[in-house]
Amino acid sequence: MAIMEINFIITELLKILKQAHFKLAGVKLDRVKAILENHISAGYTISGFSVFRKANLINRCQDDRHVKFNIQKDNEDKCIEISIEEV
Repeated sequence: MAIMEINFIITELLKILKQAHFKLAGVKLDRVKAILENHISAGYTISGFSVFRKANLINRCQDDRHVKFNIQKDNEDKCIEISIEEV
């Protein structure tokens, strides 16, 4: 996967987050790109990403909001989770 494809994925992610009024929390965009690039260099492929927002109805401060990147290498599946927050 080329750097251009990572940039495309990041661009699409940012569009989705903006439409949902969310942004990355506690991490800069360059760091997200570096994490993905490091995994690609190690032989992983990105099979997709999802945006999650799971609200804990009992205790609102424990809301789980994150982006999950699914990555694969040979028979190994992993995920990278990055926190997001409301704008």
